[in-house]
Amino acid sequence: MKSFTCARNALTIAISNPQLRYFSAAGTQSYRGPLDGSAPLASPMQNEIEWLTTFFQQSKNVLVLTGAGISTSSGIPDYRGPNGSYKRGHKPMTHSEFMTSESSRKRFWARSMVGWQNVSDATPNNAHFALAKLEAAGRCAGVITQNVDRLHFKAGSTNVIDLHGRVDQVRCQCCKKPMPRNEWQYAMTSANASFMENMKQMQKEKKLQLDSAAAKNTNLRADGDAELNLEDYSMINVPSCGSCGGILKLDVVMFGDNVPADLVGRAYEHVDRCDSLLVVGTSLEVFSAYRFVRRAHQNSAKIAIVNYGETRAERDKLASIVFKSDANCAELLHEVANQVVGYK
Repeated sequence: MKSFTCARNALTIAISNPQLRYFSAAGTQSYRGPLDGSAPLASPMQNEIEWLTTFFQQSKNVLVLTGAGISTSSGIPDYRGPNGSYKRGHKPMTHSEFMTSESSRKRFWARSMVGWQNVSDATPNNAHFALAKLEAAGRCAGVITQNVDRLHFKAGSTNVIDLHGRVDQVRCQCCKKPMPRNEWQYAMTSANASFMENMKQMQKEKKLQLDSAAAKNTNLRADGDAELNLEDYSMINVPSCGSCGGILKLDVVMFGDNVPADLVGRAYEHVDRCDSLLVVGTSLEVFSAYRFVRRAHQNSAKIAIVNYGETRAERDKLASIVFKSDANCAELLHEVANQVVGYK
């Protein structure tokens, strides 16, 4: 397959179909046109709108797989993007460390307690609303998301599989009883009033900044974990489960943990029913999501990928067309939804 170079951090749209060719809108290089073989539009953004609109119109059952990149316009940082936390040396908490180390749990909950409000206040962007609009019109069969922010739900999508869990809920690891995150936040802040007052004072003195977009990109993670740069968390009080005294944990899949088998099974059922898969905002480096792209490819489904930078699917040659430009995926999907469904 042939591909073209493009500007650094460019948005990638890859569409898998054995009868199609690679093309790029970068620079003035020549490339193949839209799906019907006609000449490409003059504007790169218009090209993207045309391609993805046609992708939906020529599909009967489109499934969408999303990652952290779809939520960056909502002020929630990603992991592997140009400003992602992994680029700054962030190492996520593992399930084993959380369950076996009290000091690690104190550190985790202190940081999460401070960062929670930013995630709780986040609102869906046009990409989330576009997918909800497409679903309501019967043009999107559902969403499998790696995100834990619940923004698809807030936007109005109803058929959503939260593959990696949800940050708005905690769950006892012993009796499995769930608790709304807001209730847990109240319990945590009540048990750590002095600590939270110190954090507020640090923010006033600009020693801890979480408000601006730049500060969020630097000091926050996609799950609400805040970078506090503290060495001692021994003063943190972490309440136990009120029902059984067990350990409470965010209801998310941490590294080293497994996605629940029932969710994996449901996701495979969705993939097996779709004739097209749209992937948005993920590099597909994590196998828990990548396996669904492989399954779709095995089923000969068309695969479109919208993401900043190269994806694992491209390296493994699961896509036969690559489109690159600098468009914002929220703007792109918003306009595609309008073209497919209409301006309502």
